[in-house]
Amino acid sequence: MLQLLAVVVPLGLSAAVSPVMLSEQVVLLGSPRGRRAAALYALGTAVVLALVVLAAAVLGRSIRLPSAPHLDAAGDLVLGAALLVMALALRRHRSRPAAPRPPHGPMSPPVALGFGMVSMATNATTLALLSIGGFILAYRFYSRFLCQRIFDLDPDFV
Repeated sequence: MLQLLAVVVPLGLSAAVSPVMLSEQVVLLGSPRGRRAAALYALGTAVVLALVVLAAAVLGRSIRLPSAPHLDAAGDLVLGAALLVMALALRRHRSRPAAPRPPHGPMSPPVALGFGMVSMATNATTLALLSIGGFILAYRFYSRFLCQRIFDLDPDFV
């Protein structure tokens, strides 16, 4: 168990000091009804992390990484073209006069939850660190469950 903690705790600590996640939490906590918004934000990030760990556990054996690196510029060209089209669409959309907006109020619960989900899904560094730790924990406890319940083996055997 100590070996498991020695691997997982540094991953969790390094993800806990992510500047993006920390700054978003500080902004949410400072807003009106900040505790509620920050709790829903954290729930949104946990949902995305759980989905990534579940997908890695279920699909982990079926995904094969390439044995040799392969560079292809097609993906970069498609992404660049998509970004240019989006920039042109936004520029065209902004040329219209904007209607006056009311002052910002507190963040609604669905928006805070969605903000947390989008934030975690787009924060690749934190997602990679936490998903590795989550996958290690899931594999460790899932393998112990299989040994005890299904195969009647000693759980320390694993």
